[in-house]
Amino acid sequence: MIATGNFSNLEKYKKAGYIPVSIARYPIKNYTGVTFTKLAPTHDMLSMNEDDYRKKYTQILSRIDKMDVLNELNKLGSKIVLLCYEREGEFCHRKLVAEWLFEVAGEIIELGNMQRKQKYTQTQEELCFSEPPPK
Repeated sequence: MIATGNFSNLEKYKKAGYIPVSIARYPIKNYTGVTFTKLAPTHDMLSMNEDDYRKKYTQILSRIDKMDVLNELNKLGSKIVLLCYEREGEFCHRKLVAEWLFEVAGEIIELGNMQRKQKYTQTQEELCFSEPPPK
């Protein structure tokens, strides 16, 4: 299972058995987990507006093989959480990564603060963020 979340909830994710994987350009201070820079934004993107950021990041993702990324992540373990800084609901490249990986990975969960999990699902025309089905 692949999930997404932010650094502020790192300890909660670890306690829940997730392997943290930073996809940030610069992980938080004292971060000792896996760093997956292949999915990190470039330094210049950190100061871009959202539209320019989306365009640039889409170009970056278009040059990366999704299956290779999925295979590399799966080698790390069965419960992975991709981390960056932005809080749940804010524009963030981890959502773009989740939408991009959805095609080959299937369900991808946004853990947020772990009180409420959301999953990425695909509609006919676009990928969207939705509540998981009731258990």
